[in-house]
Amino acid sequence: MAIAWRQFNNVASNFRQAGWGYTSDAGATWTFPGVLENNVFRSDPVTNSDELGNFFWLSLQSDVNLSFFCDDLWRSLNGGQTWTLLSGERGAGGGDKQWFTIDKTNGPGHGFQYQADDGINCSGGGVQFQRSTDGGVTWQSPISLPNSPTTGTLDVDTNGNLFVGGEGSNRFWCLRSSNAQIASQTPTFDQRTPVNMGGFLGSGGINPAGLTGQLFLAIDNSGEPTNNDLYMQASALPSGPGTADVMGARSTGGELTFSAAVRVNDDPVNPSKRH
Repeated sequence: MAIAWRQFNNVASNFRQAGWGYTSDAGATWTFPGVLENNVFRSDPVTNSDELGNFFWLSLQSDVNLSFFCDDLWRSLNGGQTWTLLSGERGAGGGDKQWFTIDKTNGPGHGFQYQADDGINCSGGGVQFQRSTDGGVTWQSPISLPNSPTTGTLDVDTNGNLFVGGEGSNRFWCLRSSNAQIASQTPTFDQRTPVNMGGFLGSGGINPAGLTGQLFLAIDNSGEPTNNDLYMQASALPSGPGTADVMGARSTGGELTFSAAVRVNDDPVNPSKRH
């Protein structure tokens, strides 16, 4: 296993680097080698792995003035012990609060990587999506996402359909692309489903300088009767009391509709708590 984080060496400074650790004994002991690149400002680390055990790290690169936001993609072939830059510095496009996923199906998109950002990015073209068909070495031109879902995650179902979840301007959205898995086609998003999560993402409070949470989207790939059921979960701040609850919703009908949001944390409602 490997863990990546934002490495702040001094709590009085905003400067951060890309720190990581790895374990080869199921987490009993850990090694902390250092940072990806010394004295390079990095943030928002997102990691993933393929079914062969190759580890990938999509890293946001910027400077101390936060004057640009671009990603690059790294790979580890030895369980996270060492990392190699595949895309070149800032070569993965993307931008702030990026997230990515890998197609692990046996379909035509096997091994494809997909990422989305929050609109503060290399190209300045709003909330965008990008695809790599060669394992993260090169990334195709960005595509604007309909309904601008941000601060969410992506997943692929067993049929190779790509889903992107996030918070839009006035609601959450679940987008589907059924052709992102076809290399010769420009990805389009043929299904756009609004999702009521019982509130919206918040900021401040426990995290004065940032979000209290983001939206997570995950698909059941178990092969059981619930296969391809889609789940969305977020720390949602409802209108009214200044609290945040963990809210979840599920789709079992081809992602066309979602259940009413369910409050996951089961403690008594308390306006002073954030979950």
